[in-house]
Amino acid sequence: MDDVGLRGADHAPDREPLREHQRRHLHDAGAPLLEVVEDRAVGQVLERLREVREPPDTDVADALGGGTAGHPGGEHHRVELERLLVGEVEHERRDTVVRAGRERRAQDEQTGAVLAGASGASGAGHRAFPGLAGDGPVGSHPVRVLIHNSDSPHNRGDRAILAGNVELVRRRWPDAEIVSLSQYPERDAAWFGIRFLPVSPYSTGIGDLFALLRAARGADVVLWGGGEILKDYTNKLGLVYWFGKMLLVRAVNKHLVGAFQGIGPTTAGVSKRLIRATVDLCSAFAVRDDESREKLLSWGVTTPIVSSFDPAVVGTVTPPDAEVLERLERTTGLTAEQLEGSIGFGVRRWFHYKRSGWIPFRFLPKRFRQTGVDSDKLVTYRQAVADLADRVIDRWDADVVFYPMHMEASEGDAAFAREVIALMRHADRTHVVEADEFSPSEYAGLMSRSRLFLASRLHSAIVATIAGVPAAVLYYVDKGRLFFEQMGQQAYSKPIEAALEPTFVDDVTAQLEALDADRDAVRAQLAEGVARMATALDADFAEATRDVR
Repeated sequence: MDDVGLRGADHAPDREPLREHQRRHLHDAGAPLLEVVEDRAVGQVLERLREVREPPDTDVADALGGGTAGHPGGEHHRVELERLLVGEVEHERRDTVVRAGRERRAQDEQTGAVLAGASGASGAGHRAFPGLAGDGPVGSHPVRVLIHNSDSPHNRGDRAILAGNVELVRRRWPDAEIVSLSQYPERDAAWFGIRFLPVSPYSTGIGDLFALLRAARGADVVLWGGGEILKDYTNKLGLVYWFGKMLLVRAVNKHLVGAFQGIGPTTAGVSKRLIRATVDLCSAFAVRDDESREKLLSWGVTTPIVSSFDPAVVGTVTPPDAEVLERLERTTGLTAEQLEGSIGFGVRRWFHYKRSGWIPFRFLPKRFRQTGVDSDKLVTYRQAVADLADRVIDRWDADVVFYPMHMEASEGDAAFAREVIALMRHADRTHVVEADEFSPSEYAGLMSRSRLFLASRLHSAIVATIAGVPAAVLYYVDKGRLFFEQMGQQAYSKPIEAALEPTFVDDVTAQLEALDADRDAVRAQLAEGVARMATALDADFAEATRDVR
């Protein structure tokens, strides 16, 4: 397999400093990495990435290293990524950071370099890590951690991941200063007990990107988490986005660590090379299952890979008190009596888009979203979920509570739940916890009141698991199957395609009955599995961050 990553002649990363003629060529060619902290840098980097078009048989690295128009990249002039990142950025950026910092200081307060403290307060002039310039020698301040999360502002599964990563940081460095990203900094500061840069994790705005890079530069380590974001079964454009963004982050902070990601289904050669190049930007990369590790190794990744578990398993569960129950009834109509012993459903829409296209489904025009070749399967799947919900209401004389995980309209679980309810006989005994007014630990506490749980969203199953609720999963990709195997619960997992079979309702009802009959043994097995994973996560996190002071 051809190698990805710009290497020396011996095919090993060349960590020697750039020679003077290479440095001159780097400036002459307008290479953005060296100038990333200057005002004009981000525009140049994004323009450079837009210009990259990989021919079918060429490497992504070749495209990046081949020079720009008017500056052909001969072999002796090739700018080597590893050299730049490891050897030269630290030296070159000192002067440019000071110069750019002076020029932008007045603008910082207007462009969003504002943080909400854990108390929920925010104000102009607060930086991600206050007092950076005068904190004294290295080691004299608490460890500064920037967590680049995924879509936690809108995705409850990503919130569970972020909560787990925050907990792991607290266990390793109890006094750490932790910063993450959110469009809702006050709300999320109250929920997570950390500080937030008021920036969307997926923002492509220049001001937001500069705010992120300033925070990354001031951190002792940047943790890049977010579940399963490296894959191409949904789209390929996301891989270009993450490569470009992590390229910039790595240019200003060499301690970039992948934090317990899953590597999803990936088929295209260009996708595998992009993933390999992106992972190789990290000093270490932790994954949440062995299969993800094997994929990366088979694609030629050279960064040390740590195989572990999903960090959401170390999240906390807060039993609902009177105030939470009042909020639940006010927003959903669900009373405490109906919640107790209910059957939880954490389901998602599926069979609704063409796999492995270039554009993310959320960005497709609506007219294209309705023309998927699998629309007939979606109709069958939706009716099957409705029939199953009716069956469990009949079987256990309990209400069904839908727990949406993805809140964004394009993938909205709440909207899908309402489509299911519209097909049910017992619609009057269903509820949707749609109001986004519950912290991750409160949401887990609501789930803990369930008798049983059925999930097609992985993290609804994980949250139910840490809440001690026996659960079955319909996995749409391998991550659901893998987690249940790790928990020793593989007997209660099925591929989501099982919903297309005529025996689906009977088969899943039988699974739920088996879980209910053995609930004490199942709950003990869940508790043992969570404890085992939590212990391993602590050790694996320490291994992945061992180079951090």
